[in-house]
Amino acid sequence: RSTVRTTDRSTDRSTDRWTDRWTDRLTGRSSDSSTDRSTDWSTDRWTDLDPEQFAHIMKVAQIVGTGVMAAFDAPRAGQLIAGFEVPHAHVHVFPAWDMGGFDLSNANPDASAESMDAAAKALRAALRERGHDSVVE
Repeated sequence: RSTVRTTDRSTDRSTDRWTDRWTDRLTGRSSDSSTDRSTDWSTDRWTDLDPEQFAHIMKVAQIVGTGVMAAFDAPRAGQLIAGFEVPHAHVHVFPAWDMGGFDLSNANPDASAESMDAAAKALRAALRERGHDSVVE
């Protein structure tokens, strides 16, 4: 299984996250027993990532973005790096129809579990259709 399902401590909601050998090392997770677990690979600020790590994150964000546009019939995929809500480097990738999508305060904090599951299912299907079935559950 290549996607890790985790719970956001602030909302108790489950979320799907892309995972591969790079992201496992960056976040301190690993399904590979050969990974050196004595090293803390988690990084708080994206500006502290080395260029190779950051390039990989952008590559993944671009792939996810193509899936987001297809899954939600959006003209663009937005990308945002904020970092205030959780203490690790991460990228928000979302469907965008206008600049309002870039304001995280517009997100629906009361989205039902069913709608979140449906969105995750649509995104996973779009990524699989684009040949990325090895990185989605």
